[in-house]
Amino acid sequence: MKRIIGFFYFLFIPLWIAAVIPSGYYKYADGKTKDVLKSSLHSIISKAKVLDYGSGPGKTWTGFYSTDRYDGDRVRDRYSYGEFHFSSTASVNGASAVGGMNIEHSFPKSWWGGATNQAYKDLFNLMPCEQKINSSKSNYAMGVVEKVKNTNGCTKVGTGDAGGKNVSLWEPADEWKGDFARNYFYMVTAYSNLSWTGEGLNMLEHNEWPTLQKWAYELFLEWNRQDPVDEIEKARNEAVYGIQGNRNPFIDYPNLAEYIWGDSIEYAFDIANSYTGDVIGDDENIGDDGGDNKNDDDTDDDNKDGDENEDGTDDGNDNEDDGDMAFCEDFEFGSKGSYSKGTVVCTMATWSMDDVLLYKDKNANDEVSMRLRSGGVAEMITDKRGGCDMLTFYAGNFNSDTGVTLTVSYSLDGGKTWTSVINSMTLAEWKQYEYAIKQPGNIRLKFEAGGTSGKRINVDDVKMTNYVEETDVDVVMQNKVFLDDVWYDLSGRKCDASMLKPGIYVHGGKKVVVR
Repeated sequence: MKRIIGFFYFLFIPLWIAAVIPSGYYKYADGKTKDVLKSSLHSIISKAKVLDYGSGPGKTWTGFYSTDRYDGDRVRDRYSYGEFHFSSTASVNGASAVGGMNIEHSFPKSWWGGATNQAYKDLFNLMPCEQKINSSKSNYAMGVVEKVKNTNGCTKVGTGDAGGKNVSLWEPADEWKGDFARNYFYMVTAYSNLSWTGEGLNMLEHNEWPTLQKWAYELFLEWNRQDPVDEIEKARNEAVYGIQGNRNPFIDYPNLAEYIWGDSIEYAFDIANSYTGDVIGDDENIGDDGGDNKNDDDTDDDNKDGDENEDGTDDGNDNEDDGDMAFCEDFEFGSKGSYSKGTVVCTMATWSMDDVLLYKDKNANDEVSMRLRSGGVAEMITDKRGGCDMLTFYAGNFNSDTGVTLTVSYSLDGGKTWTSVINSMTLAEWKQYEYAIKQPGNIRLKFEAGGTSGKRINVDDVKMTNYVEETDVDVVMQNKVFLDDVWYDLSGRKCDASMLKPGIYVHGGKKVVVR
């Protein structure tokens, strides 16, 4: 279960505390690649219980008192080397704006039209900033400034190259470049659904992936490597998590960005073997190798924007390890409250759903299941890699409805052609169904309801095991693995033999299935 820590409780925890990743928090990102990995992270981090904007109890400056205070009452400013202090009356229960500083949107709010939404008040996007440089940097994209027009010795503002265009840019100091890069990775993941405009289009694209333009993600990856996560950044991640209930995964896993934009996009993200740069958070994390209004201290960055309100909470659930279960769509993540056609990012895949909704129901193995009305279609529009050996799912009639049929098909060519697994099967009571698919490659599934008009069925816990051609590989039982042997995963990374989970590995120069 995702752990939400009370705001005022957490604020009393010292900021030097080691980061502890909540158990199971990122489990739905495990085993994903590239665009699907980014979509999975979006589902995990995109809802936050944000503070109201401004100063006073329960507002941004009170949040800053927890996230950006050090040496007693000093304010940490990542944009300048100026010295600023919180008021002597500031506390975890209420803090006022600090004179000479603004609330700065690192991702300017004008980039999404200035709406006072969650992104407007997200502390991962907000930091205290000295007023003059705040005004100078305006709503420009972040990049390498080649011709400096203004600098305070920490932040540069001027012009530079943005994918072949000479545009206005701002550039942080070297010691903060990795921090801002990871914040930008967070923003384009948590808020990829926003519609970008203005100066933001010098850096962003209108898509779920990569969202950042090539020049931008290549630069930010470089900064991410050159300026690694430090204790200040980890402490701020913990403090924001204590307030909002969500985390920046690019701080928790410094190599994560490589799996979405960098040198590891063809490899599945593996939590158990991913570097956290910190204390292990749970026994899964084994680890190896804008414009300024000078008369208003609560104004922020880009000249033209306004402020205020929104929140959201999220919760997860912990399942037992699925072993070699490479795909388990439980529909607990994703939101669709009507039967109208729409695209939904769920736990394991993105789906096109028509005459289908996701709803809490007694016919669900946790809380939420997929409900199809007769004529409804739910189709994966992203691939599951690794093929499918066995398909299982739960299905049954909704409440007292009868006369509904279910057709299940799979596609190996991106949805161009479909092969039927079951055709117009009449459903009755809630139970699990199992079918042998035995197909390698990329695979998609489609569920279609038919039969009596207006009647409904539920479907939940759609699972696919990876296809394994056992005639070509050795099979070893998990408890028979020799601990002094050398094992590698399919990405070529060395594995601890004592920690092998069921799956496919390389051992002795050939593939071996561990059961």
